[in-house]
Amino acid sequence: MATSDIYTIAGDVFQTKRALRFLGGNVDDGVTVNALGAAICAGNHTTGTITAWVMIPNNYTAAMCIFSAGDNNVATEYMKFSITTAGKLQFMIVDGTTRVDVSTTNKVIYPWRWYHVAIVQDGVAPKIYVNGVSQALTYATTTEIGQWFDDLDGIDNACIGALYSNNAYTEEFMGYITDVDVWSGTTSANALTAEQVIQDMSGYHPTGALADYEFDGDLLDKATGAGTYTGTIVGAIIYCDANEFACRLTFGAGIPVTADNVSITVSNGVGYAIVIQQA
Repeated sequence: MATSDIYTIAGDVFQTKRALRFLGGNVDDGVTVNALGAAICAGNHTTGTITAWVMIPNNYTAAMCIFSAGDNNVATEYMKFSITTAGKLQFMIVDGTTRVDVSTTNKVIYPWRWYHVAIVQDGVAPKIYVNGVSQALTYATTTEIGQWFDDLDGIDNACIGALYSNNAYTEEFMGYITDVDVWSGTTSANALTAEQVIQDMSGYHPTGALADYEFDGDLLDKATGAGTYTGTIVGAIIYCDANEFACRLTFGAGIPVTADNVSITVSNGVGYAIVIQQA
């Protein structure tokens, strides 16, 4: 951007959620939930489900991780649930070598929209849902497609919004994440059914969650009310109200600085902004 660049922004303001904003790029941003990752590993969990609401801008150029768990000392032991540069959802388990690498066959994530996403592992094969709909999947690796966490003996961390492994952050998320829920254990109850995924999307969280992060102003794990797996912000992540308009304004025109001239108005559920850059 340059001085006197002018940006005009318009976008929907109705689909607003309280969320965390991630800047993306090589900025080492993430929300660490290490106690959660260690507990899942120690329990040799074989089944589980991770759900979240996500929104991305259109200027991402690298894979972006929604949830991961890794080994602080080894680069080749981790799991991740992420968005590829092709807009597909990907689930990977790496234990020395890749055990399972599966992605949605089609592009499922587009910019400026809220999506409810879910990865479900029932111990037989993974399922990926977008807005409650089970997606067609394409496998790059099928060595052990029923794998969850039971082979990942060295996992000692977990992270929302980045792949954290071998003491390094990669695949930092760009955009917004909220309402991250985790079910994980050794019984079929931890692998949500299609109906339960829809319930979660509708706000009626199925019982038995190991962790529940609402991101409504704190990082408290609300699954049991005890905050057992409360997270920690790393980097320049902030709480905010997120919708299409906010996403376009933040990531399209750049975060306004003090000297910028910003005019904002809202009409019939659509936000409009004119930003004159001064730096």
